[in-house]
Amino acid sequence: MKIINNLRLKLILITVLWTASFSQLLHAQSLTASVDRTAINLTESLLLNIVAKDISTLQQPDFTLLAKEFDILAKSVNHSIESVNGDSKQSINWQLQLQAKTQGKLSIPSFSLLGSISEAIVIDVSPTTVSDEQQQDFHLQLITNKDTAVVNEQILVTLRFSYASNVSNLQRSDLLIENVNLVKLEDRQYETIKDGRAFGVYEISYAVFAKQQGLLQIPAQQLSVRLGRSSVFTPARGKVISLQSEPLQVTINKLVDSKGSTGLLVADKLQLLEKWTADSDQISLGDSITREISLQLTGALAQTITPLSMQEISGVKIYPEPAIKSEQKSDRGLISSRSRSFAIVPTAIGEYQLPPIKIKWWNTVSQQIETAELKSRTVKVVAGLNAAKTTQAIESVPQTAITAPRGAPVEIILQPNPVNTWLLWLSSVLTVVVMSLIWLLYRGKFARGSARVTAKNVQKDIEPYAFEQLLSALTADNNLYTHRQLLQWLHCCYENKLLATASIATLQQHCDADLQRSIEHLEQSLYGKSEQTVAWDRSRLRQQFKALRKQLQAQYQQKTPITEQALPSLYPQFEVEGKQWQD
Repeated sequence: MKIINNLRLKLILITVLWTASFSQLLHAQSLTASVDRTAINLTESLLLNIVAKDISTLQQPDFTLLAKEFDILAKSVNHSIESVNGDSKQSINWQLQLQAKTQGKLSIPSFSLLGSISEAIVIDVSPTTVSDEQQQDFHLQLITNKDTAVVNEQILVTLRFSYASNVSNLQRSDLLIENVNLVKLEDRQYETIKDGRAFGVYEISYAVFAKQQGLLQIPAQQLSVRLGRSSVFTPARGKVISLQSEPLQVTINKLVDSKGSTGLLVADKLQLLEKWTADSDQISLGDSITREISLQLTGALAQTITPLSMQEISGVKIYPEPAIKSEQKSDRGLISSRSRSFAIVPTAIGEYQLPPIKIKWWNTVSQQIETAELKSRTVKVVAGLNAAKTTQAIESVPQTAITAPRGAPVEIILQPNPVNTWLLWLSSVLTVVVMSLIWLLYRGKFARGSARVTAKNVQKDIEPYAFEQLLSALTADNNLYTHRQLLQWLHCCYENKLLATASIATLQQHCDADLQRSIEHLEQSLYGKSEQTVAWDRSRLRQQFKALRKQLQAQYQQKTPITEQALPSLYPQFEVEGKQWQD
């Protein structure tokens, strides 16, 4: 009975201890986020604290989630451990100083760490008030080059910022417009004089092409800058001011020609050009001539340019080449071009008239429909010069009858066909080229084999040099350089079969306890979290490495290569320059 009571007491005690430990574990782990204030303006910063309680880890939350709406000005971390009546609690506190990039309601996202998740926080950011004096120094305008346009007509939208004081860290909103093709143009920066005062001007321009008729709404644009000049060495911490432009509207009309067609090409300027490979309108039969047609437009998208083509003509074969399209950006907007070449090959003698090429387009400058035209051209096809000479020679030969005398024996003369000299030369050149390629391939393979042998022998020869570099590094007070030379020497030891692998762990298996601690202190100074530095006797460490090297060389010489002698090599051996190597 006494034994049963003791067992009951032990089970109750174990249950109580396990329940207390489990409830404490569930209650302890947490991740919380808090800020010093939830309402600021663009010139002010806020303090974000993220606290992880009883979470043992070296990791940190993903702070890159803040980069979308906040700038991280400073960051620090604090570790603390508290013990009360044997109950220890640990916490990690990350403290970040943030500054909003834009105004409005911004969100600090929730963070996660080893299963614990913090709650998101909403920050209300108000715009910075601009004084009357600052309003005279800074101006923000949103302008367009026209108030009305037609579908697919280029509209230049410019956000112009004028400033009379030094500014830095310019931030702007993106231009977003529905149902348009929008192309970002190059930014411009220049200086001007207004009312006797010098102003710097920064312009951000876009080329906008409306896809449908109606009222095009261009929203207001926001821009913020920091007062004062900044550099890499002196980052600016001046006041941030925010400016906002007025919204704009452009009326978009539908373009219809006299025939009711809406597929007209719209541009500010259009040029239709052609170029021929021959100046003469006469072509010999069997020859060809190339016609290049190019279309150059200002203020039009390349994707809206009419495809270039030529009509088929009986007696003439036309072979078009792929079109070449290009699009460039300038202060006048987009400059697009399309060019295409056509090879014209006549198949019969005669005169052929190439029809004109016409392209109708809407001129946005003159506000009317115009037609660009390449005039028709007559091409005369004549017989080839060689064919005419051959025909003339055949006609000039007299047709005389040749008869053999009666009773005379008939002598048959066999004359071989003449051999073309250029074929003999071509075959000779090809033979020389093929033989040269075979020789180069053989020489390249031989050179690669020699390079492998040389590389392997050089690797073995540089082990003493690498060890001398390690000893030299130990005399200098540079832990990173010492660690790098140690790894280089380990690699050479591995190549010379002094070590099984080129790792510090393998090296420590051959070291005594004192040398192992020195190597651990070296790595701790480079990769450890502690900021304390450990000093050691470098001259003694040099002697220890010298003794270790002698020990490794002695162990290698004592090995009996029974396996290598008993079994033949799996790879064929070659001898190059008196040295053997395996392929």
